[in-house]
Formats: sequence, structure tokens, C-alpha cells
Amino acid sequence: MRTAAEGQMERLQRLGLSPNEAAKVAGIGCTLLKREIRNKRLIARKAGRRTIITPEDLASWLKDLPRVGESTAA
Repeated sequence: MRTAAEGQMERLQRLGLSPNEAAKVAGIGCTLLKREIRNKRLIARKAGRRTIITPEDLASWLKDLPRVGESTAA
């Protein structure tokens, strides 16, 4: 049986994701996600030693990916 506090926590939207969580949400591997951060294509933030990715930044990165069949050459 869940407590009231547990139910309340479930209703709160996560404001920040770890790289592992963001990779799972996006359906990609952690290595690719970290490469995108390193290459400055995906925005990540630091809080002390923790790396945090906002759901908005993750969604923006996903939206900016090329569509299947599109050329990625500039």
C-alpha cells in the first residue's frame, strides 16, 4: 500500500533527468547521449558533480534530429 507522500511524489513532474534516465526516456544508449552532450548538441547542466538534463532540452534535441531520409550534410 502506498503512502500519501508516495502518491504526491508520483504526481510531481521530474524537472531534471540524469544522463541514464534521459537516455532511457529518449530510447537511445547512454554512450550516444553523452557524445551529444560532449559535442554540444544536447544541453546539459551541472549541479555540483551531477549532470542534469531538462525534459525540455531533451525534447528539443530530439525534435532537431534529422528525419529519416533527410541529408545531414550541410
